[in-house]
Amino acid sequence: MFLIAGGVAALAGAALSRHFAASLSLPHLLGAGFLSLAVGIELLAFSTGTPALLASAALSGLPSGIIGPLAASIYQKRPPRALRADMQALSGALVFASAPIAVLAAGIALDTLPAR
Repeated sequence: MFLIAGGVAALAGAALSRHFAASLSLPHLLGAGFLSLAVGIELLAFSTGTPALLASAALSGLPSGIIGPLAASIYQKRPPRALRADMQALSGALVFASAPIAVLAAGIALDTLPAR
């Protein structure tokens, strides 16, 4: 149910991204998106109830649907044509390399926090 809520929210974010882009400047849009992601992840980290988990999925999914296409278009349009494939490969490699580090850091943080 969590993944369904996050996926529906991401689709809604992608569908509404044109409206948000027309009403907000790019720095404000990215700032609001990353703030919403942070709040969603905080809810996920500190709440276990079903409504809180669904709210976390929605707060994380909606900006993901907005930020994802923006980031993809930046990676595809900003670098020179000869370097575009290298940029996409590098960004993918960084994501895949940093994911285990993030999971390790989260595990260490959860082990050091007092149990509730």
